[in-house]
Amino acid sequence: MRAAPVPCDEPDTFAAWEAIVLSQIADLADISDQGPLDPQAYFGLDAPRPDHCRRATSRRWYNFGVGAYLECGTAGTLGGWDEDDGVRIPVPGPVVSLFDEPEPGTLAPGALGWDVLCELARCGQEYE
Repeated sequence: MRAAPVPCDEPDTFAAWEAIVLSQIADLADISDQGPLDPQAYFGLDAPRPDHCRRATSRRWYNFGVGAYLECGTAGTLGGWDEDDGVRIPVPGPVVSLFDEPEPGTLAPGALGWDVLCELARCGQEYE
Protein backbone atom coordinates (compact mmCIF):
# COMPACT_ATOMS: atom_id res chain seq x y z
CA MET A 1 0.00 0.00 0.00
CA ARG A 2 1.27 3.43 -0.95
CA ALA A 3 0.84 6.50 1.19
CA ALA A 4 -0.76 9.56 -0.31
CA PRO A 5 -1.12 13.12 0.83
CA VAL A 6 -3.58 13.85 3.59
CA PRO A 7 -6.73 15.45 2.22
CA CYS A 8 -6.34 19.16 1.64
CA ASP A 9 -8.58 21.30 3.85
CA GLU A 10 -8.48 24.19 1.37
CA PRO A 11 -11.14 23.63 -1.27
CA ASP A 12 -10.98 25.11 -4.75
CA THR A 13 -7.20 25.42 -4.94
CA PHE A 14 -4.34 23.81 -6.82
CA ALA A 15 -3.34 22.09 -3.57
CA ALA A 16 -6.77 20.43 -3.33
CA TRP A 17 -6.63 19.29 -6.97
CA GLU A 18 -3.10 17.96 -6.46
CA ALA A 19 -4.15 16.03 -3.34
CA ILE A 20 -7.05 14.46 -5.25
CA VAL A 21 -4.92 13.43 -8.23
CA LEU A 22 -2.09 12.06 -6.07
CA SER A 23 -4.63 10.08 -4.03
CA GLN A 24 -6.09 8.65 -7.23
CA ILE A 25 -2.63 7.70 -8.51
CA ALA A 26 -1.92 5.90 -5.23
CA ASP A 27 -5.28 4.11 -5.40
CA LEU A 28 -4.72 2.96 -8.97
CA ALA A 29 -1.21 1.74 -8.12
CA ASP A 30 -2.62 -0.24 -5.18
CA ILE A 31 -5.39 -1.66 -7.37
CA SER A 32 -2.89 -2.67 -10.07
CA ASP A 33 -0.74 -4.45 -7.46
CA GLN A 34 -3.65 -6.87 -7.03
CA GLY A 35 -3.39 -8.05 -10.63
CA PRO A 36 -5.70 -7.72 -13.63
CA LEU A 37 -9.11 -6.17 -13.05
CA ASP A 38 -12.07 -8.47 -12.83
CA PRO A 39 -14.69 -7.52 -15.46
CA GLN A 40 -17.09 -6.90 -12.55
CA ALA A 41 -14.83 -4.07 -11.31
CA TYR A 42 -16.57 -1.68 -13.68
CA PHE A 43 -19.68 -2.03 -11.49
CA GLY A 44 -17.63 -0.50 -8.67
CA LEU A 45 -14.50 -1.45 -6.79
CA ASP A 46 -13.08 -0.21 -3.49
CA ALA A 47 -9.38 0.64 -3.49
CA PRO A 48 -7.47 -1.59 -1.04
CA ARG A 49 -6.58 0.98 1.66
CA PRO A 50 -5.67 0.26 5.25
CA ASP A 51 -8.27 1.60 7.71
CA HIS A 52 -5.91 4.30 9.00
CA CYS A 53 -5.06 5.56 5.51
CA ARG A 54 -6.45 9.03 4.71
CA ARG A 55 -6.64 10.15 1.11
CA ALA A 56 -8.38 13.04 -0.59
CA THR A 57 -10.95 10.83 -2.36
CA SER A 58 -13.34 8.03 -1.51
CA ARG A 59 -12.25 4.41 -1.92
CA ARG A 60 -14.88 3.68 -4.59
CA TRP A 61 -13.85 3.51 -8.26
CA TYR A 62 -15.96 2.99 -11.38
CA ASN A 63 -13.78 4.27 -14.22
CA PHE A 64 -10.36 2.74 -14.83
CA GLY A 65 -9.59 3.81 -18.40
CA VAL A 66 -8.57 7.31 -19.42
CA GLY A 67 -11.53 7.68 -21.80
CA ALA A 68 -14.11 6.62 -19.22
CA TYR A 69 -12.46 8.78 -16.53
CA LEU A 70 -12.56 11.90 -18.73
CA GLU A 71 -16.04 11.22 -20.12
CA CYS A 72 -17.59 10.57 -16.72
CA GLY A 73 -15.63 13.40 -15.14
CA THR A 74 -16.98 15.81 -17.72
CA ALA A 75 -20.54 14.47 -17.59
CA GLY A 76 -20.60 14.51 -13.81
CA THR A 77 -19.12 17.98 -13.56
CA LEU A 78 -20.68 19.86 -16.45
CA GLY A 79 -23.92 17.92 -16.79
CA GLY A 80 -25.36 15.52 -19.32
CA TRP A 81 -24.94 17.48 -22.50
CA ASP A 82 -23.70 16.82 -26.02
CA GLU A 83 -21.95 19.45 -28.05
CA ASP A 84 -23.09 20.33 -31.54
CA ASP A 85 -21.07 23.03 -33.32
CA GLY A 86 -19.90 24.46 -30.00
CA VAL A 87 -23.41 24.69 -28.55
CA ARG A 88 -24.51 22.47 -25.66
CA ILE A 89 -27.68 20.44 -26.25
CA PRO A 90 -29.47 18.07 -23.83
CA VAL A 91 -28.82 14.36 -24.16
CA PRO A 92 -31.76 11.93 -24.09
CA GLY A 93 -32.57 10.09 -20.91
CA PRO A 94 -32.39 10.89 -17.21
CA VAL A 95 -29.47 13.02 -16.04
CA VAL A 96 -28.60 14.03 -12.48
CA SER A 97 -27.09 17.51 -12.46
CA LEU A 98 -24.57 18.55 -9.82
CA PHE A 99 -24.88 22.22 -10.82
CA ASP A 100 -27.54 24.49 -12.30
CA GLU A 101 -27.85 23.58 -15.96
CA PRO A 102 -27.64 26.29 -18.60
CA GLU A 103 -30.47 26.55 -21.09
CA PRO A 104 -30.14 24.52 -24.31
CA GLY A 105 -28.25 26.50 -26.90
CA THR A 106 -25.88 28.04 -24.36
CA LEU A 107 -22.26 28.00 -25.46
CA ALA A 108 -19.90 25.57 -23.74
CA PRO A 109 -18.01 26.97 -20.72
CA GLY A 110 -14.65 28.66 -21.15
CA ALA A 111 -11.78 28.39 -18.67
CA LEU A 112 -12.24 26.04 -15.71
CA GLY A 113 -11.19 27.01 -12.20
CA TRP A 114 -9.60 24.73 -9.62
CA ASP A 115 -13.00 24.06 -8.07
CA VAL A 116 -14.28 22.63 -11.37
CA LEU A 117 -11.07 20.66 -11.96
CA CYS A 118 -11.38 19.15 -8.46
CA GLU A 119 -14.96 18.10 -9.22
CA LEU A 120 -13.92 16.74 -12.64
CA ALA A 121 -11.28 14.53 -10.97
CA ARG A 122 -13.73 13.28 -8.35
CA CYS A 123 -16.44 12.58 -10.93
CA GLY A 124 -13.89 10.87 -13.19
CA GLN A 125 -13.39 8.33 -10.44
CA GLU A 126 -16.92 7.99 -9.06
CA TYR A 127 -19.46 9.02 -11.70
CA GLU A 128 -21.21 6.06 -13.34
